[in-house]
Amino acid sequence: MDVAKLDLWFRRLISLVTVGFGITQLILPEKNIWIDAGFIICMAGVVGYYTNYLAIKMLFQPKQGKVLGWEGLVPKNKERIAESLGDSIQKNLLAPEIILE
Repeated sequence: MDVAKLDLWFRRLISLVTVGFGITQLILPEKNIWIDAGFIICMAGVVGYYTNYLAIKMLFQPKQGKVLGWEGLVPKNKERIAESLGDSIQKNLLAPEIILE
């Protein structure tokens, strides 16, 4: 299965389950600790998931141009990242002292 499809289904599922717990909380006349716990856990999952989703989108996308004045941090700084990575590899992996050991 494609990872993008799996991600989309997970996003829909966790959102629907959270809404289901929320509606069940509103409909039931007495408080149920299991419904409350399920709602809190699912809501924490939704908040964490969408926070991570937004962070990844902000780091790597958009791939073409700017959206709302925002260009992904990695595409914007790719030259600096490449130079830093090259220096790090040269110093830590390809240093003559390390190779000769």
